[in-house]
Amino acid sequence: MVETVLADDGPFARPPSPRGERAAGLRAPEGVTRIGESVVIEGEVKGSENIVIDGKVDGMIDLQQHVLTISPTGRVDGQVVAKSVVVLGQVNGSVTGEKVSIAENGSVEGVIAAPRVVIADGAHLQGRVDM
Repeated sequence: MVETVLADDGPFARPPSPRGERAAGLRAPEGVTRIGESVVIEGEVKGSENIVIDGKVDGMIDLQQHVLTISPTGRVDGQVVAKSVVVLGQVNGSVTGEKVSIAENGSVEGVIAAPRVVIADGAHLQGRVDM
């Protein structure tokens, strides 16, 4: 299991791992809610904290003031609105935020609307970017 959180030293940086718990995937960093690999959510997700999606969300995600990370095992089918979005997995739908980052193996099929967009070499984007 890979845990990725937006950090000051890069969009795909990983924070240090005290006691190895984070590296082992036993818990998310404080202030982050993790949606597990076996979890499927159908409907709207709203929150006032950072979220990491390891499972699947089918519907809208609204985290206007927070960071959404879609892990390599994560999948979102629907509209995403967050302050910052990091895509390591798959998104099928629109993505809106202040910053959107698509990692090397990440995939977005849809419209990205953000003033800052980072697309890593090897990332997949099918759609358009509105800046």
